[in-house]
Amino acid sequence: MARLDCLSSLHRWTTALLVVVWLLFSARSLFAQDSPSAATSKPAQPPSENGFPVKNALVVSKCGACHASDAKGNMSRMAITRSCVSCHALAKPLSWRRSPEDWKLLVNTHIAFFPWVDSLNFQRPPQRPGDPPPPPGTDTRAPVEQALAYLAQAGSLHSAEWADWHARMRSPKLDGRWLVSGTQPGKGKFFGTVEIAAMPSGEGFTTKTKLTFPADNSTVSESGKAIVYTGYAWRGRSTSDKPGSTPNDLSTTREVMMLSKDQSQLEGRWFWGAYQEFGMDLAMRRALDAPTVLGIDKFALKAGSSASEVQIYGDRLPGNLSPSDIDLGVGVSVKKVVTSTPTLVKIIADVAPTAVPGNNLRPLPMPMAQTASPTPLTTSNSVL
Repeated sequence: MARLDCLSSLHRWTTALLVVVWLLFSARSLFAQDSPSAATSKPAQPPSENGFPVKNALVVSKCGACHASDAKGNMSRMAITRSCVSCHALAKPLSWRRSPEDWKLLVNTHIAFFPWVDSLNFQRPPQRPGDPPPPPGTDTRAPVEQALAYLAQAGSLHSAEWADWHARMRSPKLDGRWLVSGTQPGKGKFFGTVEIAAMPSGEGFTTKTKLTFPADNSTVSESGKAIVYTGYAWRGRSTSDKPGSTPNDLSTTREVMMLSKDQSQLEGRWFWGAYQEFGMDLAMRRALDAPTVLGIDKFALKAGSSASEVQIYGDRLPGNLSPSDIDLGVGVSVKKVVTSTPTLVKIIADVAPTAVPGNNLRPLPMPMAQTASPTPLTTSNSVL
Protein backbone atom coordinates (compact mmCIF):
# COMPACT_ATOMS: atom_id res chain seq x y z
CA MET A 1 0.00 0.00 0.00
CA ALA A 2 2.84 2.36 0.91
CA ARG A 3 4.51 1.57 -2.44
CA LEU A 4 1.33 2.54 -4.34
CA ASP A 5 1.06 5.80 -2.39
CA CYS A 6 4.67 6.57 -3.23
CA LEU A 7 4.11 5.93 -6.92
CA SER A 8 0.96 8.06 -6.92
CA SER A 9 2.80 10.93 -5.25
CA LEU A 10 5.65 10.64 -7.76
CA HIS A 11 3.18 10.73 -10.64
CA ARG A 12 1.57 13.91 -9.32
CA TRP A 13 4.94 15.63 -8.82
CA THR A 14 6.04 14.60 -12.34
CA THR A 15 2.84 15.97 -13.88
CA ALA A 16 3.15 19.24 -11.96
CA LEU A 17 6.79 19.63 -13.05
CA LEU A 18 5.87 19.11 -16.72
CA VAL A 19 3.13 21.73 -16.48
CA VAL A 20 5.54 24.25 -14.94
CA VAL A 21 8.14 23.59 -17.65
CA TRP A 22 5.52 24.05 -20.40
CA LEU A 23 4.30 27.32 -18.88
CA LEU A 24 7.85 28.66 -18.61
CA PHE A 25 8.59 27.71 -22.21
CA SER A 26 5.34 29.33 -23.41
CA ALA A 27 6.10 32.53 -21.52
CA ARG A 28 9.65 32.66 -22.89
CA SER A 29 8.38 32.12 -26.44
CA LEU A 30 5.66 34.72 -26.04
CA PHE A 31 8.08 37.46 -25.03
CA ALA A 32 10.97 36.30 -27.21
CA GLN A 33 10.30 38.87 -29.91
CA ASP A 34 8.93 41.74 -27.81
CA SER A 35 10.32 41.42 -24.28
CA PRO A 36 9.06 43.71 -21.48
CA SER A 37 12.53 45.15 -20.98
CA ALA A 38 12.79 46.05 -24.64
CA ALA A 39 9.33 47.59 -24.54
CA THR A 40 10.23 49.79 -21.57
CA SER A 41 13.61 50.80 -22.93
CA LYS A 42 12.17 52.55 -25.99
CA PRO A 43 9.12 54.80 -26.37
CA ALA A 44 5.93 53.30 -27.75
CA GLN A 45 5.65 53.71 -31.49
CA PRO A 46 2.35 54.82 -33.05
CA PRO A 47 0.77 52.38 -35.52
CA SER A 48 1.94 52.70 -39.10
CA GLU A 49 -1.65 52.69 -40.36
CA ASN A 50 -4.79 54.22 -38.91
CA GLY A 51 -7.58 51.76 -38.23
CA PHE A 52 -11.29 51.94 -39.00
CA PRO A 53 -13.65 53.15 -36.25
CA VAL A 54 -16.38 50.66 -35.37
CA LYS A 55 -19.65 52.58 -35.12
CA ASN A 56 -22.27 49.86 -35.55
CA ALA A 57 -24.22 49.67 -32.28
CA LEU A 58 -24.85 45.92 -32.64
CA VAL A 59 -21.14 45.12 -33.10
CA VAL A 60 -20.16 47.35 -30.18
CA SER A 61 -22.77 45.79 -27.88
CA LYS A 62 -21.79 42.22 -28.76
CA CYS A 63 -18.00 42.60 -29.03
CA GLY A 64 -17.14 45.64 -26.92
CA ALA A 65 -16.88 43.70 -23.67
CA CYS A 66 -13.75 41.88 -24.88
CA HIS A 67 -12.49 44.22 -27.62
CA ALA A 68 -12.07 47.67 -26.11
CA SER A 69 -12.26 50.77 -28.30
CA ASP A 70 -9.70 53.58 -28.23
CA ALA A 71 -10.39 57.30 -28.28
CA LYS A 72 -10.97 57.20 -32.05
CA GLY A 73 -13.41 54.29 -31.86
CA ASN A 74 -10.97 51.70 -33.25
CA MET A 75 -11.58 48.31 -31.68
CA SER A 76 -8.75 46.08 -30.56
CA ARG A 77 -8.02 43.00 -32.67
CA MET A 78 -11.24 41.22 -33.58
CA ALA A 79 -9.87 37.72 -34.25
CA ILE A 80 -7.22 35.30 -32.98
CA THR A 81 -7.07 32.39 -35.40
CA ARG A 82 -4.37 29.96 -36.46
CA SER A 83 -2.46 31.02 -39.56
CA CYS A 84 0.21 29.63 -41.95
CA VAL A 85 -0.19 27.35 -44.91
CA SER A 86 1.48 24.47 -43.10
CA CYS A 87 -1.69 24.25 -41.01
CA HIS A 88 -4.40 25.49 -43.40
CA ALA A 89 -5.05 27.18 -46.73
CA LEU A 90 -3.38 30.49 -47.52
CA ALA A 91 -6.84 31.91 -48.31
CA LYS A 92 -7.55 32.11 -44.58
CA PRO A 93 -4.98 34.78 -43.65
CA LEU A 94 -5.43 36.50 -47.02
CA SER A 95 -9.10 37.06 -46.14
CA TRP A 96 -7.97 39.36 -43.31
CA ARG A 97 -6.70 42.94 -43.38
CA ARG A 98 -4.10 43.97 -40.77
CA SER A 99 -1.43 46.58 -40.18
CA PRO A 100 2.23 45.40 -40.08
CA GLU A 101 2.21 45.68 -36.28
CA ASP A 102 -0.92 43.55 -36.05
CA TRP A 103 0.60 40.82 -38.25
CA LYS A 104 3.55 40.67 -35.83
CA LEU A 105 1.17 40.42 -32.89
CA LEU A 106 -0.51 37.50 -34.63
CA VAL A 107 2.87 35.71 -34.77
CA ASN A 108 3.35 36.30 -31.02
CA THR A 109 -0.13 34.96 -30.38
CA HIS A 110 0.68 31.79 -32.31
CA ILE A 111 3.85 31.23 -30.31
CA ALA A 112 1.96 31.76 -27.05
CA PHE A 113 -0.83 29.32 -27.83
CA PHE A 114 1.14 26.85 -29.96
CA PRO A 115 4.81 27.04 -28.86
CA TRP A 116 5.96 24.26 -31.18
CA VAL A 117 5.16 26.26 -34.33
CA ASP A 118 8.18 28.50 -33.74
CA SER A 119 10.68 25.68 -34.31
CA LEU A 120 8.45 23.55 -36.54
CA ASN A 121 7.12 26.17 -39.00
CA PHE A 122 8.40 29.67 -38.27
CA GLN A 123 12.18 29.15 -38.25
CA ARG A 124 14.43 27.62 -40.89
CA PRO A 125 16.03 24.26 -39.93
CA PRO A 126 19.78 24.58 -39.21
CA GLN A 127 22.03 23.73 -42.11
CA ARG A 128 23.66 20.34 -41.69
CA PRO A 129 27.44 19.96 -41.96
CA GLY A 130 28.46 19.20 -45.50
CA ASP A 131 25.30 20.66 -47.10
CA PRO A 132 26.00 22.84 -50.17
CA PRO A 133 25.38 26.57 -49.76
CA PRO A 134 22.04 27.90 -51.06
CA PRO A 135 21.98 29.14 -54.67
CA PRO A 136 22.77 32.84 -55.24
CA GLY A 137 19.76 35.07 -54.69
CA THR A 138 18.04 32.68 -52.28
CA ASP A 139 16.00 34.42 -49.61
CA THR A 140 17.67 33.20 -46.43
CA ARG A 141 15.32 34.94 -44.04
CA ALA A 142 13.32 32.78 -41.64
CA PRO A 143 10.00 31.59 -43.11
CA VAL A 144 8.08 33.68 -40.58
CA GLU A 145 9.94 36.83 -41.70
CA GLN A 146 9.17 36.07 -45.34
CA ALA A 147 5.52 35.46 -44.49
CA LEU A 148 5.26 38.74 -42.56
CA ALA A 149 6.77 40.70 -45.45
CA TYR A 150 4.32 39.13 -47.90
CA LEU A 151 1.24 39.53 -45.69
CA ALA A 152 2.07 43.14 -44.87
CA GLN A 153 1.83 43.85 -48.60
CA ALA A 154 -0.87 41.43 -49.78
CA GLY A 155 -3.01 41.79 -46.64
CA SER A 156 -2.44 45.41 -45.71
CA LEU A 157 -5.08 47.15 -43.66
CA HIS A 158 -5.77 49.65 -46.44
CA SER A 159 -6.22 48.91 -50.16
CA ALA A 160 -7.29 50.74 -53.29
CA GLU A 161 -10.32 48.46 -53.61
CA TRP A 162 -11.47 49.21 -50.08
CA ALA A 163 -10.95 52.96 -50.55
CA ASP A 164 -13.09 52.84 -53.69
CA TRP A 165 -15.82 50.88 -51.92
CA HIS A 166 -15.69 52.97 -48.76
CA ALA A 167 -16.23 56.14 -50.76
CA ARG A 168 -19.50 54.83 -52.18
CA MET A 169 -20.61 52.62 -49.27
CA ARG A 170 -24.11 53.26 -47.97
CA SER A 171 -26.71 51.51 -45.86
CA PRO A 172 -28.38 48.69 -47.79
CA LYS A 173 -31.96 49.38 -48.85
CA LEU A 174 -33.26 45.99 -49.91
CA ASP A 175 -36.99 46.10 -49.14
CA GLY A 176 -39.15 44.57 -51.83
CA ARG A 177 -39.51 41.50 -54.02
CA TRP A 178 -36.44 39.75 -55.44
CA LEU A 179 -36.21 37.11 -58.17
CA VAL A 180 -34.11 33.99 -57.58
CA SER A 181 -32.49 31.48 -59.94
CA GLY A 182 -29.87 28.80 -59.32
CA THR A 183 -28.98 25.12 -59.24
CA GLN A 184 -28.87 22.48 -56.51
CA PRO A 185 -26.86 19.26 -57.06
CA GLY A 186 -29.23 16.31 -57.13
CA LYS A 187 -32.31 18.43 -57.79
CA GLY A 188 -31.32 20.65 -60.72
CA LYS A 189 -32.43 24.17 -61.50
CA PHE A 190 -34.78 26.23 -59.36
CA PHE A 191 -36.55 29.57 -59.67
CA GLY A 192 -38.52 31.68 -57.25
CA THR A 193 -38.94 34.88 -55.26
CA VAL A 194 -37.71 36.33 -51.97
CA GLU A 195 -39.65 39.02 -50.10
CA ILE A 196 -37.22 41.18 -48.10
CA ALA A 197 -38.34 43.58 -45.37
CA ALA A 198 -36.21 45.73 -43.07
CA MET A 199 -36.60 45.08 -39.33
CA PRO A 200 -38.09 47.97 -37.33
CA SER A 201 -34.90 48.05 -35.22
CA GLY A 202 -32.83 48.66 -38.35
CA GLU A 203 -30.40 45.85 -37.44
CA GLY A 204 -31.29 43.43 -40.24
CA PHE A 205 -33.91 42.03 -42.58
CA THR A 206 -36.62 39.39 -42.55
CA THR A 207 -37.13 37.14 -45.59
CA LYS A 208 -39.87 34.95 -47.04
CA THR A 209 -38.71 32.63 -49.82
CA LYS A 210 -40.63 30.52 -52.33
CA LEU A 211 -38.74 28.22 -54.73
CA THR A 212 -39.88 25.92 -57.53
CA PHE A 213 -37.84 22.95 -58.84
CA PRO A 214 -38.92 22.18 -62.43
CA ALA A 215 -37.37 18.67 -62.41
CA ASP A 216 -40.05 17.30 -60.08
CA ASN A 217 -42.33 20.35 -59.89
CA SER A 218 -41.74 20.55 -56.12
CA THR A 219 -41.92 23.79 -54.15
CA VAL A 220 -40.17 25.00 -51.00
CA SER A 221 -41.14 27.86 -48.67
CA GLU A 222 -38.77 29.38 -46.12
CA SER A 223 -38.70 32.27 -43.67
CA GLY A 224 -35.61 33.76 -42.07
CA LYS A 225 -33.49 36.70 -40.96
CA ALA A 226 -30.32 38.29 -42.31
CA ILE A 227 -27.75 40.98 -41.57
CA VAL A 228 -25.74 42.86 -44.21
CA TYR A 229 -22.26 43.63 -42.91
CA THR A 230 -20.11 46.51 -44.27
CA GLY A 231 -22.80 47.41 -46.78
CA TYR A 232 -22.37 44.31 -48.97
CA ALA A 233 -21.85 41.03 -47.04
CA TRP A 234 -25.21 39.22 -46.63
CA ARG A 235 -25.28 36.65 -43.82
CA GLY A 236 -28.63 34.99 -43.21
CA ARG A 237 -30.37 31.94 -41.82
CA SER A 238 -33.73 30.54 -42.98
CA THR A 239 -35.93 27.67 -41.84
CA SER A 240 -38.13 25.65 -44.17
CA ASP A 241 -41.83 25.69 -43.39
CA LYS A 242 -41.94 21.92 -44.06
CA PRO A 243 -38.47 20.36 -43.63
CA GLY A 244 -37.80 17.45 -45.96
CA SER A 245 -37.11 13.87 -44.93
CA THR A 246 -33.76 13.43 -46.73
CA PRO A 247 -30.43 15.16 -45.98
CA ASN A 248 -30.48 16.91 -49.37
CA ASP A 249 -33.82 18.58 -48.58
CA LEU A 250 -33.81 22.12 -47.25
CA SER A 251 -34.23 22.40 -43.48
CA THR A 252 -32.25 25.16 -41.72
CA THR A 253 -30.33 27.04 -44.40
CA ARG A 254 -27.37 29.37 -43.95
CA GLU A 255 -26.99 32.14 -46.53
CA VAL A 256 -23.77 33.82 -47.67
CA MET A 257 -24.10 36.33 -50.51
CA MET A 258 -22.43 39.43 -51.94
CA LEU A 259 -24.44 42.57 -52.71
CA SER A 260 -23.56 44.45 -55.90
CA LYS A 261 -22.43 48.08 -55.83
CA ASP A 262 -25.77 49.35 -57.18
CA GLN A 263 -27.67 47.15 -54.69
CA SER A 264 -29.61 45.49 -57.50
CA GLN A 265 -28.14 41.95 -57.32
CA LEU A 266 -27.09 39.36 -54.75
CA GLU A 267 -24.94 36.33 -55.59
CA GLY A 268 -23.68 33.54 -53.38
CA ARG A 269 -24.49 30.22 -51.79
CA TRP A 270 -27.06 28.73 -49.41
CA PHE A 271 -25.95 25.62 -47.54
CA TRP A 272 -26.88 23.22 -44.74
CA GLY A 273 -25.94 19.85 -43.23
CA ALA A 274 -23.73 18.76 -40.35
CA TYR A 275 -20.66 19.80 -42.32
CA GLN A 276 -22.35 22.30 -44.67
CA GLU A 277 -21.97 19.64 -47.36
CA PHE A 278 -25.33 20.34 -49.01
CA GLY A 279 -26.03 23.59 -50.78
CA MET A 280 -27.04 25.58 -53.83
CA ASP A 281 -25.47 28.34 -55.90
CA LEU A 282 -27.85 31.15 -56.75
CA ALA A 283 -28.32 34.71 -57.93
CA MET A 284 -30.95 37.23 -56.90
CA ARG A 285 -32.05 40.44 -58.57
CA ARG A 286 -34.69 43.02 -57.83
CA ALA A 287 -38.05 42.47 -59.50
CA LEU A 288 -38.72 45.05 -62.20
CA ASP A 289 -41.92 46.52 -63.56
CA ALA A 290 -40.93 45.11 -66.97
CA PRO A 291 -41.01 41.42 -67.98
CA THR A 292 -37.90 39.48 -66.92
CA VAL A 293 -36.69 36.03 -68.01
CA LEU A 294 -35.03 34.00 -65.23
CA GLY A 295 -34.17 30.87 -67.20
CA ILE A 296 -35.45 27.58 -68.61
CA ASP A 297 -35.92 24.16 -67.08
CA LYS A 298 -33.71 22.26 -69.56
CA PHE A 299 -29.93 22.10 -69.50
CA ALA A 300 -29.81 20.94 -73.14
CA LEU A 301 -31.86 19.84 -76.15
CA LYS A 302 -30.66 17.03 -78.39
CA ALA A 303 -29.83 17.89 -81.99
CA GLY A 304 -32.47 16.39 -84.30
CA SER A 305 -35.08 16.11 -81.55
CA SER A 306 -38.67 17.18 -82.10
CA ALA A 307 -41.67 18.15 -79.97
CA SER A 308 -39.53 18.88 -76.89
CA GLU A 309 -41.35 20.74 -74.13
CA VAL A 310 -39.45 23.71 -72.72
CA GLN A 311 -40.52 25.73 -69.68
CA ILE A 312 -39.49 29.39 -69.52
CA TYR A 313 -39.53 30.89 -66.00
CA GLY A 314 -39.71 34.61 -65.37
CA ASP A 315 -41.69 37.49 -63.94
CA ARG A 316 -44.37 39.67 -65.51
CA LEU A 317 -44.17 37.69 -68.74
CA PRO A 318 -46.62 38.69 -71.51
CA GLY A 319 -49.79 36.61 -71.71
CA ASN A 320 -50.46 36.81 -75.45
CA LEU A 321 -47.30 35.18 -76.85
CA SER A 322 -47.13 33.37 -80.16
CA PRO A 323 -44.38 31.02 -81.45
CA SER A 324 -42.85 33.82 -83.53
CA ASP A 325 -42.34 35.92 -80.39
CA ILE A 326 -39.90 33.41 -78.85
CA ASP A 327 -36.35 32.95 -80.11
CA LEU A 328 -34.24 30.04 -78.79
CA GLY A 329 -31.35 30.54 -81.19
CA VAL A 330 -30.22 29.27 -84.58
CA GLY A 331 -31.40 25.73 -85.34
CA VAL A 332 -34.13 25.72 -82.67
CA SER A 333 -37.67 26.53 -83.79
CA VAL A 334 -40.69 27.09 -81.55
CA LYS A 335 -43.73 25.20 -82.88
CA LYS A 336 -46.34 25.93 -80.24
CA VAL A 337 -47.03 27.97 -77.09
CA VAL A 338 -48.80 25.60 -74.72
CA THR A 339 -49.44 27.98 -71.82
CA SER A 340 -48.45 31.56 -71.06
CA THR A 341 -48.69 33.01 -67.54
CA PRO A 342 -46.88 35.93 -65.84
CA THR A 343 -44.34 33.52 -64.28
CA LEU A 344 -44.23 30.51 -66.65
CA VAL A 345 -44.40 29.94 -70.40
CA LYS A 346 -44.52 26.37 -71.77
CA ILE A 347 -43.59 25.81 -75.41
CA ILE A 348 -42.95 22.96 -77.85
CA ALA A 349 -39.68 23.20 -79.83
CA ASP A 350 -37.85 21.27 -82.59
CA VAL A 351 -34.07 21.13 -83.00
CA ALA A 352 -32.52 20.78 -86.46
CA PRO A 353 -30.05 17.90 -86.96
CA THR A 354 -27.49 20.45 -88.16
CA ALA A 355 -27.83 22.69 -85.07
CA VAL A 356 -24.43 23.73 -83.72
CA PRO A 357 -23.73 22.37 -80.19
CA GLY A 358 -23.22 24.98 -77.48
CA ASN A 359 -25.00 27.75 -75.61
CA ASN A 360 -27.06 29.49 -78.23
CA LEU A 361 -27.67 32.81 -76.52
CA ARG A 362 -26.27 34.55 -73.43
CA PRO A 363 -26.50 36.19 -70.93
CA LEU A 364 -29.47 35.25 -68.76
CA PRO A 365 -31.58 36.59 -67.18
CA MET A 366 -32.52 39.62 -69.29
CA PRO A 367 -35.39 42.10 -68.96
CA MET A 368 -37.80 42.81 -71.80
CA ALA A 369 -39.90 45.89 -72.37
CA GLN A 370 -43.67 45.35 -72.62
CA THR A 371 -44.97 46.86 -75.85
CA ALA A 372 -48.22 46.73 -77.82
CA SER A 373 -46.55 44.14 -80.05
CA PRO A 374 -44.81 41.78 -77.59
CA THR A 375 -41.02 41.94 -77.72
CA PRO A 376 -39.62 38.47 -78.54
CA LEU A 377 -38.64 36.43 -75.50
CA THR A 378 -35.00 35.48 -75.77
CA THR A 379 -33.56 32.69 -73.70
CA SER A 380 -30.57 30.37 -73.76
CA ASN A 381 -30.28 26.69 -74.47
CA SER A 382 -27.59 24.14 -75.16
CA VAL A 383 -27.76 21.77 -78.08
CA LEU A 384 -26.04 18.37 -77.76
